[in-house]
Order: sequence, then C-alpha cells, then structure tokens
Amino acid sequence: MPSLSLPEGLHVERIELKGDLLIIAIVSVLPSSCCPRCSQASSQVHSWYQRRLRDVPCAGRRVVLHLSVRKFFCRNPDCAHKIFTENEPESPRDLSGG
Repeated sequence: MPSLSLPEGLHVERIELKGDLLIIAIVSVLPSSCCPRCSQASSQVHSWYQRRLRDVPCAGRRVVLHLSVRKFFCRNPDCAHKIFTENEPESPRDLSGG
C-alpha cells in the first residue's frame, strides 16, 4: 500500500480507484482520546461518523479523503461534556502532508 505522511495515530484503511476519483479511507488507531473540557482520557466509543475532505488532484485523478471520526463518552462525572469528538489534525492540509 502506498505510504502517506499522516499525523500520528491515523492509518490508511483502504484506497479505491473509481474512474477519475481516488478515494483514501483513513481511520484513527489510537485507543483513546481526551475530553477537550476536562482532559480526562476515554476509550469508550459512543459513535462514529465520516468526514469527506477534498485534496489536490493526483496523477490526473480527483482525490477525496474519507476520515472516520469517533465520538467518546467523557467518564468524568463532574464534567459538563458528556460526549465529545476525538482530537483530529488541525486542518485537512495536515492529512495531505502539505
């Protein structure tokens, strides 16, 4: 599988070619994420969803990154944030290595 420069904790799950479209599916392999409000780590996944990020063309093909993003339960009973989205790279540019 081709190597991409991804932030730590992200992994290429699959690469698909569909006509002139290159789809790269990326998932987090980190076991936990920290609540942005109280900083407590949680490994209990609530749900997940997929974000689609577009990138510059590659070898004449349009590129779309499918990033699977998880939501976690905050396990701190004193925290007002009961569910939070895992930490991600700061921008789609971070995923493209640019």
